[in-house]
Amino acid sequence: MEHLLEDEKGFFSDMDNSRRIKVLKTIKVKHPDYLNTMKLIQMCHKDYLNEVRVEPLSCIITGDPGLGKTTIFKDYIAQFDETSYSDVDTKRKILWANVPTPVRPNFLMSKLLQQLGDNRFNKGTDQEGRRARLVGYIKDCGIELIMLDEFQHFVNLKNKKPLFHYADWFKLLINETKVPIILFGLDYAHDVLNENEQLKRRYKREYRLKPFAYKTKENVLVFKKVLSQIEKQLPFDEESQIKDHSDIIHFATKGIMDNVMSLIREASILSIYDGDVAVRLKHLYSAFDMDYHMNDGANENPFDSIISEEPQYE
Repeated sequence: MEHLLEDEKGFFSDMDNSRRIKVLKTIKVKHPDYLNTMKLIQMCHKDYLNEVRVEPLSCIITGDPGLGKTTIFKDYIAQFDETSYSDVDTKRKILWANVPTPVRPNFLMSKLLQQLGDNRFNKGTDQEGRRARLVGYIKDCGIELIMLDEFQHFVNLKNKKPLFHYADWFKLLINETKVPIILFGLDYAHDVLNENEQLKRRYKREYRLKPFAYKTKENVLVFKKVLSQIEKQLPFDEESQIKDHSDIIHFATKGIMDNVMSLIREASILSIYDGDVAVRLKHLYSAFDMDYHMNDGANENPFDSIISEEPQYE
């Protein structure tokens, strides 16, 4: 569903609740980390197309859960992937997968081969043969970029040590495809690269996503702009003035993007069900109270200190 344009505000009161809630699912926030990361991936992609380097430029994007890695992963694919068909072959630009846990190269290769249209994607157990087939398909289909999410699964969860055998398989895949591979994962995904010097040399670009800081005027301004972006996309006829409560929203969410979106979406749903025309502090209060992941069983609700100051609306 396409998001309504800002100048279409005023029509939300005529929508039914289900459509307004669907609008909430379309909200996109292009904050600095989002834009910088998308630009980095595009640089790796364009360098390959323009044959800028002898070896493809690859990068790794890391960060704690909830900071937007998967959103960036999906958005880049949605914006830049393209598939074309002819009588003789199929061409596409981006090959992607989520690394399974526990990681198994054959299973991962099967997922990639299936995406490339190989009817024998799950046939055979010979790892080298399957890799050779995958490399052939990547070249024949004209793949320009490979993207892998959850790369931390190449690390043993029990002892936090990289799975060296699988890391060697991954290195061979890079060497043989000669296509940039963008990795996404939690911070300890770095351990796989750090333990393999040849892999480490191929990942000279890195971006680590962080929660929004809130210590300087510049930090506060950035966070307020994020809240303003969200505000403009909310399905209400009146402004909720969410950015005016940036201090308490940052404290409540710890500056984690997923928490911010979860809090405001849930508060918006509560407001819609109340038949209100904007998000009120009482909705933010209730949204925080109901989200056990966010409040972590906290005894106090941070919105409690200011909710009594909010004007009462009929």
